[in-house]
Amino acid sequence: MEEPVIELAQYPSAALPLPVKYQLLAAVRIEWPWIFTGPDRAWDYTHKDTQPRYFVLTEHDSLVSFAEVNQRVLRVGGEPYLVYGLSAVYTFPAYRREGHGRRIVDTATSHIRASEADVAMLFCLPPMVDFYRASGWQPRYPTYLDAVQNDAELASPVTAQQRAYFIPWLSNVDDAKAPAWKTEFVDVGLRKFA
Repeated sequence: MEEPVIELAQYPSAALPLPVKYQLLAAVRIEWPWIFTGPDRAWDYTHKDTQPRYFVLTEHDSLVSFAEVNQRVLRVGGEPYLVYGLSAVYTFPAYRREGHGRRIVDTATSHIRASEADVAMLFCLPPMVDFYRASGWQPRYPTYLDAVQNDAELASPVTAQQRAYFIPWLSNVDDAKAPAWKTEFVDVGLRKFA
């Protein structure tokens, strides 16, 4: 039997091959069902105003693992910040514990590091902390996100157990902007980002 070949690719949402797109949508709908409720049940998750870029691993036409990188501009203290977010990281169960999640997160993280983002962030639950740390993500603030738990602006539930993680050294922010980033970003901007 031939050794499987798992290929890495990245696509803007409009260029996702249809077989990959449909598998990605199915996985997201199963893993994060609260995104698809009410009139949004049939929403095409890949079409968003956050300019998503998808990083995918495939074996032939089967999707193995994927991650999404989104971007937004947030104003904090009157200053604009380009924020990249890593989200929707998923590996299909049959392929778990083989290093595919690590490969996809490392690739997406490298993309973010090479970008012009001022800030990079992700949310994760405590059991996933070490997984993301291994790719260079570190907590920027030690507090839980209680303040945003019930914020009406959130697109999805953020529980008190979820933490914001950042690549601490990723910054194109000049020294004049740094104080706003350090002191105001979580208090003001995080609620609008989530």
